[in-house]
Amino acid sequence: MSEKIEKIITDELEKGNLAGVSIYVIKDGKEIFGKQFGYSNLEEKIEMKRDTIFSIYSMSKPITAAATMLLIERGLLSLDTPVSKFLDGFKNQKVLCNGEIKEVNREVVIKDLLTMTSGVAYPSDSEVGQKVNAIVDEVIEKELMGSPLTTVEFANKLGQVPLEFQPGEKWAYGFSADILGAVIEVVSGKSYRDFLRDEFFMPLDMLDTDFYVPEEKWNRFAKVYEYFEEEPKLRPYKGYNLAIMRQNKLPGFHSGGAGLVSTYEDYLHFDSMIINDGVYNNKQILKKESIDFMRTNHLNEKQLKTYDWEDLKGYGYGTLVRVLEDKKIANTPCAIGEFGWGGWAGTESIIDPKNNSIILYFIQRINKCDNVEKEIRKYIYEEYLNK
Repeated sequence: MSEKIEKIITDELEKGNLAGVSIYVIKDGKEIFGKQFGYSNLEEKIEMKRDTIFSIYSMSKPITAAATMLLIERGLLSLDTPVSKFLDGFKNQKVLCNGEIKEVNREVVIKDLLTMTSGVAYPSDSEVGQKVNAIVDEVIEKELMGSPLTTVEFANKLGQVPLEFQPGEKWAYGFSADILGAVIEVVSGKSYRDFLRDEFFMPLDMLDTDFYVPEEKWNRFAKVYEYFEEEPKLRPYKGYNLAIMRQNKLPGFHSGGAGLVSTYEDYLHFDSMIINDGVYNNKQILKKESIDFMRTNHLNEKQLKTYDWEDLKGYGYGTLVRVLEDKKIANTPCAIGEFGWGGWAGTESIIDPKNNSIILYFIQRINKCDNVEKEIRKYIYEEYLNK
């Protein structure tokens, strides 16, 4: 094992900056590196293990993209289908432009949601973001009171909030994937959870991936920790970010953008299907054409100007995944065409078709920005993939 990787992680553990880390590297279908460090639960001293269950937050998004592509393959959706065909809340939609409410130039369509160019917002301090936050608060309140909003009800309420910009005008991170989850429910006639279970989780042997953790698996469920500068640096996170509520019962809202929990083995099965052109255990789950579409940049020059996160420089955007286009600008060891996405608490999926490799790592910590993950990626490539 790389001494450099081990030193980076053990230093962070000893400083109290991390509770635990789980890292895996797969090359040509074989695991060439896998190790767990530290604890999944600091208070009870439960060690990180291969079958630890993690809150993967936005690593849910590529799964939602795959689910959407499956319905497109079946002719039940198209990229230019208006969302209002399935969700009444998106009819007669408005947009907030320079402080003024206006009519939309065109309707939000499925491709807008897949590429985060819909104008549907996440909570923020902006006028639109505050309206979205009020809906999130309502979801949390009703869930706690035992009368939860459903996925479709949540999406319809979001549709009644003005968009942050005209559909297709810009790229902006928001609840687009959650809207797709609601669309999938309406089109399939199943709950989003049941659709994923039937079409992906069962065929892919993803037996621990779900929108909640049942009580009998609770001892395997990693805590998410919030970082503070003062001691103790790591404290259990007790909030409900984006209305994601980690309880031992199924929530009413199945968040396609951030709601899933999963394990290393489970998510590897999903990534393996993706890197193998849609095939898992000799079964075609998705067509190669769908996979190719998912990992192709779909942002035009104007949209790319608003795709401006520091960590996304040099990348384009496919269907709810980053796609590497310029190694030099990105300052990454990954090969051109690498794609994937990460989660809010520090989980990451990196699929590198040129190297026929998958990197998965799982951290459960919020509120600390550092270069630990970049350093890990750098040394993984040095030691295992760029030899």
